[in-house]
Amino acid sequence: MKLLFAAAVGVALLVAPETQAQTNLGWVSTLAGSCWQGVGANGAQVDRQCFQTQFNRVLRMSVTRADGFSGAS
Repeated sequence: MKLLFAAAVGVALLVAPETQAQTNLGWVSTLAGSCWQGVGANGAQVDRQCFQTQFNRVLRMSVTRADGFSGAS
């Protein structure tokens, strides 16, 4: 988890110049291209959420849970 977060921060620091999506979405656009996951006490993945921009206007989120649920918005 810490490694994934550190990688996301590293990528955010190397991002190309501001795009139209970043202007329209404000700080929320910093989530684009990142994923986070929750891990249970036994070390198994419980929840994973990933974010990406679509059409340079919308931030999409996908969710996958250990119980088999997956969805996107």
